[in-house]
Amino acid sequence: MGNRLYVGNLPYTASEVQIREFFEQAGSRQVSQIKIITDRETGRPRGFAFVEVTEPHMADSAISELHGSQFGGRTIVVNHAHQPHQKDAAAAGPRSSPNVSYSNGNGNNGNGLGRGRDRSRL
Repeated sequence: MGNRLYVGNLPYTASEVQIREFFEQAGSRQVSQIKIITDRETGRPRGFAFVEVTEPHMADSAISELHGSQFGGRTIVVNHAHQPHQKDAAAAGPRSSPNVSYSNGNGNNGNGLGRGRDRSRL
């Protein structure tokens, strides 16, 4: 796998310095980058981060030693990070509104013609 790790269930107060110290505490791992994920609207941490270590064997040792351990009073999750899924978004171009039809739940889609309704009486 790679050198990038997903670290979940972090306390919202966790800092990059604290995460780095936690991952490097045994002395056998060297962290090259930490990205704490924040909410787009509020800017507050969302409780997970991505940690990149310098060597693949360091990522494996972090998973085996730190997954399920306590950090800031919480049991954390440490796994290999996966690349984000690219759903034909690049081919579709910039974001646009999806084609959505709205329904009020009774089969009437706002046009007065519901499913199964006798249209001859209109």
